[in-house]
Amino acid sequence: MTPQFQYKKLEQVAQALFDDSEESPEAIRAEMRSKGYDPDALAARIQAVVKQMSARSRLSWMAQADAVQASFDRTMAKMRSWATRSRKEIEKAFEDARVGRFGAGAQARLATAFNNVTEITTETKAAFLDDIQALAEMDKSADETNQP
Repeated sequence: MTPQFQYKKLEQVAQALFDDSEESPEAIRAEMRSKGYDPDALAARIQAVVKQMSARSRLSWMAQADAVQASFDRTMAKMRSWATRSRKEIEKAFEDARVGRFGAGAQARLATAFNNVTEITTETKAAFLDDIQALAEMDKSADETNQP
C-alpha cells in the first residue's frame, strides 16, 4: 500500500519507491534517462536532502534539550540549595521523599536512583533533593504557563 501525500509529486515518488514491480535497477535507470533525468544526480540530491533534514531534526532536538537545561539551571539558581541546610533538615526531607510526601514522581525517582537508601551520603541526598525541588518548580511553572 502506497502512502497518500498532500503533494502529487511526492505521492508519485512514494508510489515508485513502494512499487512491487520486478523491474531491475538498470531498467529503472534506463527509463529515467529516457525521460531526461540523470539517476545518479537524482540519487545524490535525495541523499543530500535526507542528510539536511536529518541534521535539522538533530539540531532541533539539541536546541530543545539546551532550552530545557537552561530552564533547569535558571530554576536551580533561584532556589536555596539543600546543601546549605542542616543534616537534620536534609535527612527529614529525604525521608519525606522516600515515603512519598513529595509526590509519587519524586518517590519513583528516588526508588530508581538508589538501590540502598541507607548508604547514601548527606551530600548526595541534598543533591537529589535539589533536583526534585527544581523539577517540581519547573512542572509548576509549565502548568501556570499552560493555563487558559
